[in-house]
Amino acid sequence: DFSYYRGRLYLYFGAAPALLVFLPWHLLTGGWLHHWAAVVLLCSAGVLVNLSLVNAVGRRAFPHAPPWTSAACVLILGFGSYAPLLVARADMWEIPIAMSYLSVSVALRCLWESFVDPARPERWIALASAAVGVAFASRPTVLPSAAVLLVPFLSAEVRASARAWVGAVLPLALCGAAVAAYNALRFGSP
Repeated sequence: DFSYYRGRLYLYFGAAPALLVFLPWHLLTGGWLHHWAAVVLLCSAGVLVNLSLVNAVGRRAFPHAPPWTSAACVLILGFGSYAPLLVARADMWEIPIAMSYLSVSVALRCLWESFVDPARPERWIALASAAVGVAFASRPTVLPSAAVLLVPFLSAEVRASARAWVGAVLPLALCGAAVAAYNALRFGSP
């Protein structure tokens, strides 16, 4: 979890939580967000995003499903993810995991929107790519989840769109370049 390099100790995870959660909180309030509060905030937001995704899928694909299925989905998403485990031991180590959980959840929600908005999927694919990039910039081990960005390209129409390809690649590449620049500043190498 740590790297010792040139007399300094570094955490292995990225700077995205510091830049996207702690710094804005500090600028808005003048104080610093407690680690446990950040984990609770990020996990709660991740669960809410996942619930909105299940609701959107349910409305479109299963419009006549009985009401108890929604309640079951709430329980499964609330307790079936690792969010309760993170919240139970919320501290510094759980922050990048919670941030990547929220980011991947946002990416999945955006990809659903790219499916239901076939006239303009590029913007949703780009937002999903940016969300995966934030997940990577939080916790590098999340990078394999970028494969989910290929799902919209199962459609021949999306595959033929150069804008969709740019939307899928560019935001993630920019996040990767930012991580490489950050590592170059810290370690002298990307």
